[in-house]
Amino acid sequence: MKRLFNVSAVTAFIAACCMTATSCDQPTTQEPPVEKELGVSIELVSATETSVTVDITAEKDAEGYKYAIGEAGKLSDFQNGTMEGIKTQNDPTVKEVTFDGLTKATDYTIYVQAFAGEETGNVRQKVVTTDGEPDFDLSTSVELDNITEDSFVLKVQYGADTRTLVYGYGSESDREAFENGTLSTITKVTNPTASTLIVRGMERGKEYTVFVQAIAGDKKGNVSTVSGKTLKLELELVLIEDELTTTSAVIEMRPSGDTFKYRYMLGAMELLSYFEDGTWPDILWETDVTAPKQTHATGLNPGDKFCIFAQPFAENGTRGEIEIIEFTTLTEEEAGGEE
Repeated sequence: MKRLFNVSAVTAFIAACCMTATSCDQPTTQEPPVEKELGVSIELVSATETSVTVDITAEKDAEGYKYAIGEAGKLSDFQNGTMEGIKTQNDPTVKEVTFDGLTKATDYTIYVQAFAGEETGNVRQKVVTTDGEPDFDLSTSVELDNITEDSFVLKVQYGADTRTLVYGYGSESDREAFENGTLSTITKVTNPTASTLIVRGMERGKEYTVFVQAIAGDKKGNVSTVSGKTLKLELELVLIEDELTTTSAVIEMRPSGDTFKYRYMLGAMELLSYFEDGTWPDILWETDVTAPKQTHATGLNPGDKFCIFAQPFAENGTRGEIEIIEFTTLTEEEAGGEE
């Protein structure tokens, strides 16, 4: 016996099943999370030579902000918390922040970042400048390192901002002339690098004061001074005429002034260069300069021309001028005629 189906009922049943299946397959719709507003702004309120005050305004969702002041280029240090001087403000309604202990006429960068719980906003940066004129390091100091007959050798130190090193020499009363630029001995060194300064052109045995000053543009540093007396190395050579023979001569050496010792030798004029560089083996030294000394040249040939070379030295090793005396031994005829 056949069972008959109600077509309408079956159709309705299938449709209901399809609707139920479709409803079961659709995902539940969720609202996306709301992004918090954690931005900040920085406004300069005032600046002095040693402080800066700013207003920091955080957006509505901020629970506080952290901040710091320092050099430019410290963004990553601020973000990872290693920057020196980071502070936290847990009350976002407190806006005014003052940074003290700063250097005048200097650029600083302020870093600020708002937070809410573990969330943080973007870091805001602002460059501010303290008031005042910048301090230039134009200090100088000078000391006398050595002295010669015509120069002072100085050890000099000057500040990092020095663009021109100015020096001159004269008497102690010439300071004003140096400062106003009218001293005739003034010399200028642009972009100096050396720590040794040689001041030349002085006279022997004279008292001098050297003035030194560092300059950068229209800025001038202190005037440093050092005083001293140039050396005067004297060594006179005198031929004792009565002692001149065909084979010998007597030369008297008379040291004076700052002479501490002297060297000398007998030879022909062609040997002068060997005496100058100290390579001739027969160079002699005299260290007792309290009185004149005589040197006897013997074993000479009659009628020949000879020289005595002599040079004084100061105690600090400074050399004086080479003194030369020339003489000619008597010929046999001259010697016989005298007899």
